[in-house]
Amino acid sequence: MRMKKRSVVLLTLGVILFVALCYYFLFIRMVKVPTGSMKNTILPGDRLAINLLGGEIRRGDIVMFNYPKDPSTRFVSRVIGLPGETIEVRKQRVYINGTELGERRLLTKSQSPEDPAPLEAISSEGDGSYTVSYDAEEAADTFGYEAGDFAVRAPFQIPADNYFVMGDNRDNSLDSRFWGPLPRKLIVGKAFLIYWSEDRASGKTRWSRMPSRLK
Repeated sequence: MRMKKRSVVLLTLGVILFVALCYYFLFIRMVKVPTGSMKNTILPGDRLAINLLGGEIRRGDIVMFNYPKDPSTRFVSRVIGLPGETIEVRKQRVYINGTELGERRLLTKSQSPEDPAPLEAISSEGDGSYTVSYDAEEAADTFGYEAGDFAVRAPFQIPADNYFVMGDNRDNSLDSRFWGPLPRKLIVGKAFLIYWSEDRASGKTRWSRMPSRLK
């Protein structure tokens, strides 16, 4: 009887392991982030786990997608606006259907876009479930865009089956503010975990960043 129970337990564990491995190989992708567009949520050198079965897309989700202007390139950004909503950006504030979106905003010291180090906060304001960063020097100026960029300085309605995405590093992110809404069909999956992290400059492992769930 004891041997039979042990066999059942081992068989059950084997089935669970097999299903887990199948799920991993079929529906999970591992990617390395090369840029700082999502600092400090995601740093250059972070390696992310992407769930290809993302399900419903919600505001605040971090998604990997094919860049609309070059689908062979993949970006990671945060979902800010949903289909049918009206969005507007005024300086460091985002408005959804005329109401300010709750975000925790860090004002940070200026940093080169190539610098892989975390942004250094000077002060913070606002409240929300996630944190975004603005260069303190840029924040003192008018928030605007170069001529020809997709603009959201006036209310813009997001088309059906499209999303508005922005990087958390708001002054160093090529996102929907510049090329427009993101079609749902280009979203590959949701990033949910930093499973490994390496400082690109020193080559050292960032043990404190892993594993950690993204939010």
